[in-house]
Amino acid sequence: MDVTLPRRAVSTSAASPRPDGGVWRARAETALILGGLLANALFLPHTLFGDGEKRYLELAQLLQGLGFSTDKYSMIGPLVSAPLWYLGALYRDPTWWVARFNLIVFACGLAAIWLLLRNQINRALLRRFFLILIVGSMFPNHLKAYYGEVFTAVLAGVGLLAAVFGRRVAGWLSVAVGVANTPATLIALGAALALRVWSRRRLRVLLVAVAAGCLILLENWVRRGNPLASRYESGFTFPIIFGVLSLLFSFGKGIVWFAPGLLLPVKRRLTVSGVNAGAQMYQVYLLWLAFLAGLILVYGHWYDWSGDWFWGPRFLLFASLPASFALAVWLSTRDASWVARAITLVALAWCVWVGINGAVYDQAPLLPYCFVASSPDGAACQYLPQTSVLWSPLVTGMRMSVKSWLWVLYSLVVFGYLAWPLAASLWREAWQSVRGWRLPRLADLV
Repeated sequence: MDVTLPRRAVSTSAASPRPDGGVWRARAETALILGGLLANALFLPHTLFGDGEKRYLELAQLLQGLGFSTDKYSMIGPLVSAPLWYLGALYRDPTWWVARFNLIVFACGLAAIWLLLRNQINRALLRRFFLILIVGSMFPNHLKAYYGEVFTAVLAGVGLLAAVFGRRVAGWLSVAVGVANTPATLIALGAALALRVWSRRRLRVLLVAVAAGCLILLENWVRRGNPLASRYESGFTFPIIFGVLSLLFSFGKGIVWFAPGLLLPVKRRLTVSGVNAGAQMYQVYLLWLAFLAGLILVYGHWYDWSGDWFWGPRFLLFASLPASFALAVWLSTRDASWVARAITLVALAWCVWVGINGAVYDQAPLLPYCFVASSPDGAACQYLPQTSVLWSPLVTGMRMSVKSWLWVLYSLVVFGYLAWPLAASLWREAWQSVRGWRLPRLADLV
């Protein structure tokens, strides 16, 4: 079932959906998706470090019968990963399993999106969306760690989608749990719910914020004896204007550089009268953008807006959902102008580089001079392009392991598969233009 624009009768630059591509194309794309999840598990390192290690120690403390930790990190996500901790007693060890928790959450999120939308929108569009999330977003980097952003992004993103597409109870419950796992995102939820109230004229969706808030207060009460004792109270001290500008445009942490798909408009390609579920999917897209705007506002005021020693805009992983979806929509459009196709090709190459950079290079090139983020060199790594995590490998270079090369190879295969139709059409048009061009005759010049 198609979701993007039908072909216009007049202009050759009009956008229309690509066909599904047949059984073999669907099987090939499905194989690439499953292969990507397997490649992530086999070729990329999954470790416990930083805040992820602290979350794991809190979980181990609880499961060993030593009670709840009173630290500031939420236990909601780690509690969901508890079965993996017990599984470690049967095979390998708990750290090996728990370090792969976010990969499992991500795979389950893709499965949930597929089940929700497989009969609602073009399945080829869905598969392209998944491939971009796997190789061309910030997810490859985040899936290597046990931090809490993946759990929140997946549950909130999938929950908003489910709520729009008729699974209201399950969807809003998923959103509430995901937000409770990262209390600061309650502001982002408020932005998304405000948009929903404005568009639907129903106040009852505000109960979702009440539910998320109650979960946060309950956890504070159980763990720290006071519903208001979150241990985040004194952290919102950074000048918000500088934080927002940095989260948007700084070369080392700016979302514009790490999720360029956000710059691609999708409304004209989705909201066409009579198109199956296009208007609903655009509602989801707007809710995702509203949630992201709330994240930028709240973390722009956070004293550690950069996420400290972490690759890219740590707190804005959620941006990968609307950005990847927008790029998938542009990739799924045929008969677009050559300018639109060229922009799509450049955006795809950029996004795949983001995925490779986060998966393979991470922050290793910056270790010699950016480890202390509060130092002048640390600020340079956040703001200057040549010392930013995204572009420094192009300056310094870096040796890679065999497994890293295998991940790069997989990413390039996906890039080639997605880019070939665009590149081929652009080449054909350029060649026809060259063949049709003739030098002026002397008689025409005199």
